[in-house]
Amino acid sequence: MTLPRIGEGRRLYLCSPSGAVLDSARLQRGIDTLGALGFAIETDPDLCCRQQRFAGTDVQRLSALYRAAASGCELVMASRGGYGLSRLLPAIDWQQLQGPIWLGHSDFTALALAGMRHDIASWNAPMLLYDFGAEALDATMLRHF
Repeated sequence: MTLPRIGEGRRLYLCSPSGAVLDSARLQRGIDTLGALGFAIETDPDLCCRQQRFAGTDVQRLSALYRAAASGCELVMASRGGYGLSRLLPAIDWQQLQGPIWLGHSDFTALALAGMRHDIASWNAPMLLYDFGAEALDATMLRHF
């Protein structure tokens, strides 16, 4: 499949606010695919942290959200869903999340819905591992993304 350069000129920050990244091959495929789409990829330093089933401690995952927002990237994409974002909601300083468009689905929906109250821009969108890290990209997903 020839990939369209839909990301040309766009900076995309990748972070893990929920479940741990467990498949390094899928991670690399996702990063490679997003790069081939033309996105300038920035990865959070804690992208692959792990604390039990989570992508790091609650403090690490919350800090990753703040780093993502402060990165200056136009878009922030969650690596995966699972569980864990709802644990962070009471501690979030919503002003610090202003700026980028937040992308994800699954567990990310907790952030998207809570963020609506605080004018946080988000899209129910594909994520790094499940969608862009798949061995074969779904043409419909790619077309609509």
